Amino acid sequence: MSEVVKAAVTYVEQGHVRVGSKTVSDPVYLVMRKMEDCITWVNRSSIKREIAKYNDKLDDFDLQEKYGVKAKAIRPPLPAPLAIIHS
Repeated sequence: MSEVVKAAVTYVEQGHVRVGSKTVSDPVYLVMRKMEDCITWVNRSSIKREIAKYNDKLDDFDLQEKYGVKAKAIRPPLPAPLAIIHS
């Protein structure tokens, strides 16, 4: 996830990393060997979003999650009112 230890410490301290379902913010957190495969980015992490954007994996749901906006139902356009012609 990082080539430099200093950057990795910063990611952890800023809350970008989770182990399993638990967000980790302490850089000295001990990860057991069986949990090493469970290390990933937090869902709302801006770094995770940038990686997905770079790999063309970012979708509309992720964008909505970024801004905290729930998806709205798309309504079909209303029919045009009928014109009444008086003669």
